[in-house]
Amino acid sequence: MKCMHLFTGPKKQEDRTRKRSLEDILTTSRTDTSQDRDSSGYALLTLSLALLAALMGILQLFPVQERLALIAERGPVEDITIVGYAVCVGLMMWRWPLGVFRARWYFSALCILFAAREMDFDKSLFTVGLLKSRQYVGDMVSLPEKALSLIVLIGVIAVVVSILRYEIRGFVKGLIALRTSPLAILAAVLMIVSTKLLDGIGRKLAPYGIEISESVEHFAYVYEEVGELGIPLFFAVAVLTSRAACAAERKIH
Repeated sequence: MKCMHLFTGPKKQEDRTRKRSLEDILTTSRTDTSQDRDSSGYALLTLSLALLAALMGILQLFPVQERLALIAERGPVEDITIVGYAVCVGLMMWRWPLGVFRARWYFSALCILFAAREMDFDKSLFTVGLLKSRQYVGDMVSLPEKALSLIVLIGVIAVVVSILRYEIRGFVKGLIALRTSPLAILAAVLMIVSTKLLDGIGRKLAPYGIEISESVEHFAYVYEEVGELGIPLFFAVAVLTSRAACAAERKIH
C-alpha cells in the first residue's frame, strides 16, 4: 500500500481535490463553532437582501430622469456590478487556499464571464452576437470570426458543465442542510432568472395583448438593474461563508 501511495502523481491528487463536493467548499465547517458561523452567515445574507431592497426603494424616490441615469447602461449601478465580479474573484484568491482556487477555476471563470456579459462583450465584440444563431450560420460573419466565436462558446459551455458536474450534488446537500453559502448561491440564481424574465417585460407581453403601465415598467427596470447588482453580492457572501474560507481563517488564528 505504501508503494502505491509513492506513485500517486499530481494528476491523481488534483482529481481527488476536484472530486470534493460543493459541501467541502461552499458550506460552513462542522466544528464546535459551526453554529456561530452559520448565524453570522445568515446575518450577512439577510443584510445583503435588505441592502438590495433598500436600494430599490431609494431609487424609486428619485425623479424619473435621474433614476434612469443611475441605472442606465454603463451608469453607476452597472459599473458597481462589474466591479463586484472583480471583487468576487479577489475574495476567492484571498480567502481560499491556492489549491482550492486552482481546482475550482470555473468559479472565477464564471465571474469573469458575468462581468463580460454585463459589459455587453457578447454583443459588442461580435458581428451578430455570441449567443445568436446567426453568428454561426449564413454569410453575415467571416469564417475566422465564426471559428473564434465557436471557441469562446465552447469555453462558456465548459465552465457551465464543470460546475454542474463537480458541484451540483454538494450544492443540493448544502441547501438541504440550510447552509449559508448554498443559500447565497440560490439567491444569486433566483436573481439571474428573475432579472432575465423582467428584461424588456413590456415588449415580451405586447404580443399577447397585455399592456403594463409606465410606472410598472420603470419598477421592472429598477429591479432588473439592482437585481443584477445582487448577483455578485450573493456570490461574495457565498465565498466569505464557504468552508474553505472558514478553514483558512482557523489556520490563521
